[in-house]
Amino acid sequence: MDVQRSIAEKIPEDFKRNVVACIVKALGDDRRRYMADFNPVTQNQISIGDWINTNICDALPSERRIIHGFKRRKWEIKVVVDHENLMTYNVMKRSRLMAIRREPREYPNYLQTIVAVLNDAYESPYEQISFFECGTFSFEDALIGDDFREIFGGLLSANDGYTHGVITYETNGWELSSVDILFLDKNLNPIEEVPLNDYIKPDYAALTQVEPEAETTAESKSSSGLLSLKQIPINLPAGAEEAVKLEEAAEVDTAVSPTQLREFAEEA
Repeated sequence: MDVQRSIAEKIPEDFKRNVVACIVKALGDDRRRYMADFNPVTQNQISIGDWINTNICDALPSERRIIHGFKRRKWEIKVVVDHENLMTYNVMKRSRLMAIRREPREYPNYLQTIVAVLNDAYESPYEQISFFECGTFSFEDALIGDDFREIFGGLLSANDGYTHGVITYETNGWELSSVDILFLDKNLNPIEEVPLNDYIKPDYAALTQVEPEAETTAESKSSSGLLSLKQIPINLPAGAEEAVKLEEAAEVDTAVSPTQLREFAEEA
């Protein structure tokens, strides 16, 4: 347990505060600027992850902290490498992490490779009661070793003593609802979880934003004297109402579209 507590102690306070600010800015200021500049009629593939990565590259580097990038097919991944505290981090939505845990794969996701190497010394105390669905690590050591070297290109090795944390976030619409740093074993079971919700600051721009009043047109004025029609409720067949709710919920996902989810599942 003392070893596990030492993991969280390696995370500087300014890092926690700044990484949360990067996510808040992506969901707030960056999204609003994009909407104002491009005024898209749909919002199906707005990539919050790209804005988060941009903010991280702008705000987090220091003398002993760098941003390392690599590619998986067409996806470009960013990993924070903290040489001072011997830590590495990546950022992803919590739902994406859960999906990786469930996916049957012939080739490891980059996160599985990184934690299998850097977090190899740790064992999850929740192995039998994971908050993920059941799954086991089934990749050969040689495959993991080759993949790790391809990811980091000699920047890090298995014997350098680094530990990897996954910065996960959840949203409610366009509002950041939770942020955590998870330390995972090779089965993506939690070794330790560090909540960062105390660092979430209100998006004052969104709170004070005034929606423009709809203009009253001549047509709407002329219709004011017409008889109003009573809305007749539609009785949906069993199960249809829940399907409609799920479809509406999917439309406000701030991370990926259905097309991106399929591409994520193919990433190698």
